Amino acid sequence: MLINITEILPQTLENTSEDPKEVKDNSNPLSYAGIIIVPVILIAVVGNALTICSFIRDKGLHKTCNVYILNLAIADLLIGAVTMPIYLTYTFGNNVWIFGYHFCKVFLLFDMATVEITAILMILISYDRLSLLRHWSTYYKMHSPQKAYIKCGLAWIFVFVLNGPATIGWDIWTGNSTDPNDCEAQFYDNVVYISIMTTVQFVIPLTVLIIIHILIVYEIRKLIQTREQLISTHSGSIGSSDSVVCLELKPDSVMTKLHRRSTDIHKENTKKRNGTKAAKSLAILTIAFIVLWAPYGIVIVFQSICPTCICVILLESCTWVLWFKSALNPFLYAYNSNRFRENFKYFLCCRRRPGYRASYSFNS
Repeated sequence: MLINITEILPQTLENTSEDPKEVKDNSNPLSYAGIIIVPVILIAVVGNALTICSFIRDKGLHKTCNVYILNLAIADLLIGAVTMPIYLTYTFGNNVWIFGYHFCKVFLLFDMATVEITAILMILISYDRLSLLRHWSTYYKMHSPQKAYIKCGLAWIFVFVLNGPATIGWDIWTGNSTDPNDCEAQFYDNVVYISIMTTVQFVIPLTVLIIIHILIVYEIRKLIQTREQLISTHSGSIGSSDSVVCLELKPDSVMTKLHRRSTDIHKENTKKRNGTKAAKSLAILTIAFIVLWAPYGIVIVFQSICPTCICVILLESCTWVLWFKSALNPFLYAYNSNRFRENFKYFLCCRRRPGYRASYSFNS
């Protein structure tokens, strides 16, 4: 695919080089971004392939939260290996679609599904971290990797069912003809449908993410307060009435009580440490997701309200920014998780399998 892209660009420039004025009028400014886009595509493909291979190779990564990370990497790999190269060819070809009517339908459905699945997976990851903070003692029983696989499978089915009928059959239902040289969803000019889909695909997921993260912050504050109360109770009880007297009369009972309090503090410290590390790692991933996803969502919202208010270049730019997230995520996985980082080093440098330190960033 990348070879075809490099062939298309010189031909396009050669055919228009005879008339400078024509070049100025017809050239697509986004075509000059190929110097940036092609490396981003390569990074997205290699980075997410490394993430998937790391999960397959290292059984220590087979945790509940990492199942969602695996599916997120699969979606990002598909965006980097399929969506971006095909659309780059379309862009370099002066927005002339050369792959035919049926493949256009498949491409549009594929593009919408992979973008939307990332939003759903971010919600699942966030809810998983919230559950870890709220129900730490029963988390591993309630949230197993097997259940995570089922949730991810249902999410993939949902995005294809949600987008499939309109993407494939809209022009058939309405009787509108499609331009064989263009590839655009026929429902983009339907304000009602676009408004509904924008709400479902952007407004609701963003609202849910914000609410979950507010609850995560609240749970972390509760953990901190509980820990401080345990420490205060433990230190205050040493000099209370059951200290000297009980040490003389019932030393075993007192030592058991002190040990139990110490154990409670240790459990709360562990819970706080694991929860806060997971929350910080999730926050980094979510902030990157929102920052790169929000421009596209906002533009689509405005386009649904006022179709003529958004220029093509702005929409195209926001679309590419949205896709660039697929190249950024593997760096965030490596930054947040020792196991992912060491596995990346293994594949890139052919190193032996190292001994891992405990990491709670994405590992449940």
